[in-house]
Amino acid sequence: MSKRGIAGPHRCILCKKELETASHLFITCEFAKEVWSTFLSGLNMSAPLQSTITSMFTSWKENYPHQIANKSIWNKVWTTVPKYVCWKIWLARNEAIFNNTEQPAMKVAKQAKKLLLETLNHHTTKEDNSLRKEESVWLEDYTGKGRQQAPPRPIHKERWQIRETEDNF
Repeated sequence: MSKRGIAGPHRCILCKKELETASHLFITCEFAKEVWSTFLSGLNMSAPLQSTITSMFTSWKENYPHQIANKSIWNKVWTTVPKYVCWKIWLARNEAIFNNTEQPAMKVAKQAKKLLLETLNHHTTKEDNSLRKEESVWLEDYTGKGRQQAPPRPIHKERWQIRETEDNF
């Protein structure tokens, strides 16, 4: 905003310490680092170390410490990770600015994982022999496979009934 001459606070709304730039918001902000750390937990990886958002996106696949088969589910998962994490960080930023609502980094990371796996579709998370053990566990944690799911909550009929009031047209 400051590049475009728009007046206002230019500090990062998430950490309130530094000027907000794309690199700061998505990589070096303490909030972003916590989101990345939580998101990548279980894979023994840390937050991205790149200095720019462009370098993070262009070198993302090479940062994985193991070989990834091109046609594996893990290739699809891993290459889309930065898109989903950055998107959820962006939404958390906007919630803080426009709705004065702060979200914990752990919640943002979990939302990113959930969105990633929903987008990939549960059909693609079937058994994949090329997955490493920690990759399978990481996927199972968020697809619900391998653990008991809670039964759906009952829908109370009265919630869905239209109340007859003068406001109804």
